Amino acid sequence: MGDCMKPPNASAAGWTATKTLSGCVAAFLLMAGSVRAQPPEPLPVSALVVDNDPAARALAEMMRRVVLPRLDVEDSGLDEVVDHLRARSAEPGKANRSFSVVIRYPLDGERPPPPRVTLKAEDITLFDAFALVADKADMRVLVGPFAVTFAPKISGPVVEDDPAAREIAEAMKRIVLPFVDFGECDLGEAIDFLRSQSRGGEGRRIDFVILAPPDGENPPPRVTLKARNTPLFDAVSLVADQAGMKAAVDAYAVTFVSRIPEGGIRKAPEPQGPAANLARKLILTVVNFEDVSLEEAMDFLQQRSAELDPGQKGLRIEIAPEADSQAEIKELRLRNVPISQALRYCCEATRHQWTDDNGVIRISR
Repeated sequence: MGDCMKPPNASAAGWTATKTLSGCVAAFLLMAGSVRAQPPEPLPVSALVVDNDPAARALAEMMRRVVLPRLDVEDSGLDEVVDHLRARSAEPGKANRSFSVVIRYPLDGERPPPPRVTLKAEDITLFDAFALVADKADMRVLVGPFAVTFAPKISGPVVEDDPAAREIAEAMKRIVLPFVDFGECDLGEAIDFLRSQSRGGEGRRIDFVILAPPDGENPPPRVTLKARNTPLFDAVSLVADQAGMKAAVDAYAVTFVSRIPEGGIRKAPEPQGPAANLARKLILTVVNFEDVSLEEAMDFLQQRSAELDPGQKGLRIEIAPEADSQAEIKELRLRNVPISQALRYCCEATRHQWTDDNGVIRISR
């Protein structure tokens, strides 16, 4: 992955992302600045995001240089804790710039009471203190160019109502990534890393599929992420959030999609007929598409079906005249899936559909 992956750095905590949320409810002035120290170990899984902006990164570095000799908070509201950090960081000799701290609550419904926080730490940087407070408050922190925002956590991937999908989701929660560090990766590189780390105790590697983003003309989304001790389930959510996409778990793979239908992900009815039945029986051990056209993908599936079919007939796959045979599949990597599932992913990635037309697999808009 070239410069994408970096070795762990003991002095870095939290993770870095490319999106900044807005919508402030409460703001406080905070000052920062002086000495650098090693963070206490081990830190819990934190939710601290730094906007991919030079001013935000400079603010985060300044927060890492500010050391609080002691932090002792007992069952205090989040707003009180923020006031406490503001007072501590503004002590003489520590200030070198100011920034606002914002607490953003969900926009729907009544404002909830501030989360309660209890924590004790010594010789902790301001950066790590914010990460700890966010963890205790079950929130996340976003560092922008001018403000630090406490915001609700993002939701996890949507899981299809299917036993196999739920099994994959549970496996993802059991796989903990000790350290993740992406520096300006494109989405494909980030997913390559997640895929490489996804082999759980059962030995099965989890497949990842990138479906078409809202605008195929835009360059691939970039991902900047730093995390420690993060379940794969949560890491997928963070990557999808930064890429402006959603993550979904179905019976065969984790998919990155542009939107989740209202009501969540439900197992769609599959085409019926002799060709569809055969497509469900023929298992592909490996699918590895990268920058291939829909036509090339269908040629591959048709050829493999003839090789796998005990009757040596295979599937007849036709692309309808009105379809876009040159629509591009950016990436599709699968293991041990039926051809029917590969057809589904190829069609979803190119905004087509497949049907069984009297024993012929037909690809159409």
